[in-house]
Amino acid sequence: MKNYKFWIGVLISGIFVYLAFKGVELKKFLKTLSGINYLYLPLLFLLPLVAFYVRALRWRYLLGKEIKIKTRNLFSYLMIGFMANHVLPARIGEFVRAYIIGKKENVRASFAFSTIVVERIFDGMVILLLFLPTIFFYPFPEWIKKTGLLVGLFYPLVLVVLIILKVHKEWILKLVKIVLKPISPALLLKVKGILTSFIQGLGVLHKFDHLPVIIFYSFVVWTVTSLRHYIGFLCFDISLPFSACFFVFGMVFIGMMIPASPGSIGTYHYFCLQAFLLLGVEDKNLALSYAFFMHITNYLCVTSVGLLCLIKENISFRELRKTS
Repeated sequence: MKNYKFWIGVLISGIFVYLAFKGVELKKFLKTLSGINYLYLPLLFLLPLVAFYVRALRWRYLLGKEIKIKTRNLFSYLMIGFMANHVLPARIGEFVRAYIIGKKENVRASFAFSTIVVERIFDGMVILLLFLPTIFFYPFPEWIKKTGLLVGLFYPLVLVVLIILKVHKEWILKLVKIVLKPISPALLLKVKGILTSFIQGLGVLHKFDHLPVIIFYSFVVWTVTSLRHYIGFLCFDISLPFSACFFVFGMVFIGMMIPASPGSIGTYHYFCLQAFLLLGVEDKNLALSYAFFMHITNYLCVTSVGLLCLIKENISFRELRKTS
């Protein structure tokens, strides 16, 4: 039962792989892949790295002025974290990132992790701002619009919870003390330390001078990431407007939230396929070929660069597994 999370993820991925490939003709699928325009291939590998470098610039602001870390180091930690998401179960990459920056830069891991949580909130809200308008731009079924709006409520609600945690820090710590002191004073001390450090990392939520830069970088990150999907349209000679790339990526993002196997195998492909069907691309072989190609190129790019950064930082893969 030790690796039950891994096997649950594999099962979920297997179900979505089956649903994605159901009704696909293998010969047509392979023929479509063989007809790709590889002229744009360098961009498919370059754009993710541009997005990750902008992420590193944004992370510097999330960490605050007091913490001086070079952007290239933050880029390296980011790549290792996202590589871990591709090869380790339960999307453990965020914890790996917090662990590495704590080890390398003498920053408390709980503090670093809180900045990563805030980063993910900004990511989710910006993706939804790019994704939601496309729902109403195209004549999608009503359930798609309702689902999009429902998902759109999630990130603002989490942001409100984090703000409450930051504003009412003392009240939260008192509540933790009331609950944990009778159970274990040692556990109380440890939890208070972690929680205090975590809340400290939420400082950006009231540093309004940083917010415009963070929001700007967030839009750049996800515009570049969505642009990669438009480059994919060109590779397959798919006649869809530029705005469609935001919808495709939005659907893929929803799929990647499902706890599947490392690398979002299956969920990525199924939701990408559904995006094309909703956009009126009825050739399932073409849509799935696109999903497969976009997934594998991104996987190879992030995993290979992440492994190189792992070697650069002199961290063993065994250490990452132990951390997870």
